[in-house]
Amino acid sequence: MDHLIASLPSGFRVHSPLSAEQRSHIVCLQAATPEKTAEVFKRLREKKIWLSLRGDRLRVAPHVYNSTDDVNRLIDGLKG
Repeated sequence: MDHLIASLPSGFRVHSPLSAEQRSHIVCLQAATPEKTAEVFKRLREKKIWLSLRGDRLRVAPHVYNSTDDVNRLIDGLKG
């Protein structure tokens, strides 16, 4: 999770608690606009990167089954 947050491309922001006592294994991200967030969601799904669109946020739930390579694919997908 730290790698994802630290590597977010410009134009994205984390919309989840970041403090250690409030963090979970789920992180919500937003692009600059709701339309851009929806566009990114569609592009990631076309690349078979699985996440959810919740309103104007991307919901990512990396888990023990996801490797660093999986997270890097997500980061690259966010870049376009």
